[in-house]
Amino acid sequence: MVTVGSFDPGVTVGVALISATPSSLRVVGNFQQHAEVLNPFALLSFWKEAFPDLEVVAEDFLGTGPRSHASNVTLKVLGGIKYACRWHKVPYTEVASQVRLHALERAKTLCTGGVHAADALAHAIAYAERKWS
Repeated sequence: MVTVGSFDPGVTVGVALISATPSSLRVVGNFQQHAEVLNPFALLSFWKEAFPDLEVVAEDFLGTGPRSHASNVTLKVLGGIKYACRWHKVPYTEVASQVRLHALERAKTLCTGGVHAADALAHAIAYAERKWS
């Protein structure tokens, strides 16, 4: 079994947590929250205590061109997640945005937390599937 916490970073951050085996998937939770409210350190602390086998995946930000407010916020969110993962000794992986696409329709049917939460859930599902293949 693997427990995957996933983040879709941005001004609105999508968050998802799943528990998966090669033959089953359970959505533990999903939500979206404004970046100024999200505390990845506290969230990962809670997740790590509840799920010691936790692994984290986040959508990489490959911004080009001039920086906007949204891109600056995205980079700060990613930095907070990376820091929290290092502090809590949680394995962390960044993936390109298109990696989630094959799992997006499934995620939308399982998601209760909004469009950004569905993106995070799709990343978690895709990560778990890659882990078992």
